Amino acid sequence: MSRINLSISLLSRNKLPVLFILLTVLTFYGCGYSLKGQGTFLPEHIKALYIPELQNKTTKFEIEKNISEVLIEEFLSRGNFTLVDSEKDADATLTGAIVEYRTSPKSIDENGLATSYSIAISVSVEFKDMKTNKVLFQDNRYTVTEDYQMTEVGSDFLEQEQYAIEAAAKTLSEALVAAILEGF
Repeated sequence: MSRINLSISLLSRNKLPVLFILLTVLTFYGCGYSLKGQGTFLPEHIKALYIPELQNKTTKFEIEKNISEVLIEEFLSRGNFTLVDSEKDADATLTGAIVEYRTSPKSIDENGLATSYSIAISVSVEFKDMKTNKVLFQDNRYTVTEDYQMTEVGSDFLEQEQYAIEAAAKTLSEALVAAILEGF
């Protein structure tokens, strides 16, 4: 191969990654892809939200407080929304219930003792436009799971479980708010 042909061949191969990146950027730009928190498919008039505490239909004491608080924080961090104290002052409402809480052993040691657990939390939610009285989002059984380890023999099961609940609440809130705001 001559020196000129080799240079042209190398130059063409070096342009392939640039061309690939350019096509990728144009594809995502053209299909409406956006980063978290960068947009919403909600009607523009929705600014004031009423989000009462979720109902707890499980036997897990006060789980609704933690999940409701994290859900509200996630909504407020993702847009120009204000929280109002009543449905009549709201442009939209988010209502729902925790419909299932389950914990189960995930792994067992040689003595037959559980060394890790998995929790599952399911919620039923409805996001409603109060101006049009239209339900914009509804999911009757949205479920997240979270695993946690028992770090040592005799470690506090309830403390480890609470950390898992907090992590699951964060995951649940991020996913639900993204689904509502981004139309997924």
